[in-house]
Amino acid sequence: MGDQLPYRINDVLEDLKADLSRVRSNTNALASIACGSISVVIGRTIT
Repeated sequence: MGDQLPYRINDVLEDLKADLSRVRSNTNALASIACGSISVVIGRTIT
């Protein structure tokens, strides 16, 4: 049990890294969509 712990932690870290990169690309997509809609709203508000 004690011997397996480092491997388990390693696996969890690898999973976290994969999740983070996935989240990062999703966040970039969401951010660009949000920026697009915000600029549209601002444009409508100004005109």
